[in-house]
Amino acid sequence: MASDLSLQFLLMSNDLLKTIAAKALPELRDMITQDVVLLGPSGPPIVGHDAAEKLCLDLFSRFNIATHIDFQREVIQNEAFMYVPRVKLTPVHLGEPALMCTCVAALRYENGAWKLARGLVIAVRTWPLENPEC
Repeated sequence: MASDLSLQFLLMSNDLLKTIAAKALPELRDMITQDVVLLGPSGPPIVGHDAAEKLCLDLFSRFNIATHIDFQREVIQNEAFMYVPRVKLTPVHLGEPALMCTCVAALRYENGAWKLARGLVIAVRTWPLENPEC
């Protein structure tokens, strides 16, 4: 069972990052828990499914989002964690990256699927960077 959950998490985590990059909100909706909490480097926490969806709509309207393919994942029973060191945000109207973020995500296995339960942006840097590869 544990190896099945690990494989499912591996596939879901790849799908989650692809879904965010594609700005596919209908699919993303199904990948988020109802009690999701998202913490940014400033401002109040984003709490709940509807608030997270609103945040995504805002981000998707302003930025294209790309993640580096090299990120760390760990599964511990029905919880899993992702460390994504490079998330690049490019304003849709500029075409050049403006921000680089480092994120940590906690996912929970519920109702037969992995879902994003917690997200934390732990660093935001402005562009240009010394090593901008993403």
